[in-house]
Amino acid sequence: MRVQQSLQQPRAGSRAAFSGAGRVAQARVVARRRAPLRTVAQAGAATEEFVELDLPKPLGLKFARGNDGGAYVIKNDPALGNTDPRIQPGDKVVQISASFGSDIWDAQNFGQIMYAIRTRNGDVYLKIKRNFGDMSAPSPQGALVDFENVAALEPRNFVGDSGARVTPIMPVTLYNIACAYSMVGSMDEGLKALEKALSLGFEDYGKVRSDPNLKRLRDESGARFEELVNSYDEPVINMEAIKATFGVFGKLFSKN
Repeated sequence: MRVQQSLQQPRAGSRAAFSGAGRVAQARVVARRRAPLRTVAQAGAATEEFVELDLPKPLGLKFARGNDGGAYVIKNDPALGNTDPRIQPGDKVVQISASFGSDIWDAQNFGQIMYAIRTRNGDVYLKIKRNFGDMSAPSPQGALVDFENVAALEPRNFVGDSGARVTPIMPVTLYNIACAYSMVGSMDEGLKALEKALSLGFEDYGKVRSDPNLKRLRDESGARFEELVNSYDEPVINMEAIKATFGVFGKLFSKN
């Protein structure tokens, strides 16, 4: 049996401390059974959806620190390890199994989540909030507001260890904003958000070309969409290059 934390209120006298990356955070623990593994849609609201996972290490998920200090998924790759296809970039970790035992910690910050995963002895339990996985929950309008708020938290004058001028979560956030604009029918704004996401390093071009959340943007923007994506990810078959090549050969043959 796991012991799961309360997301609502602390329980007096039940704080358990841990240290990681030079920090000490507090995790509130209450005795409560965890429901069986499943996707959870909160009753009545239909605005928040969670996925609960028990995954053996190594994980096929990569995380980055969000603007709010939390841990967000930036990559889901089965080649890296164990994962679940429901998890998508932009989803947020809200609970994590403790380093040892059956306790579950509420997600406090990115450092805590990374520490818990690295030091976990056994399967890793994750409760993940789906921020944009389906686009039917939350509504596109609500998702747009949420992601615009996340983008607004981007720190000014940020410089990462690699020299990046934006946090890793920013390109994912802008991509999700583009998806939201697509769903509500704002094509010009959707293209602007997508272009900015690509310019800042969003490189999952296969997803851009196939994501159902961008279908309307692809269909209604037509050539503008293709030109934008192709400017960052040249297609395998470059029709312009083929035409130019045949044009050269055509001129050579005509001289003979």
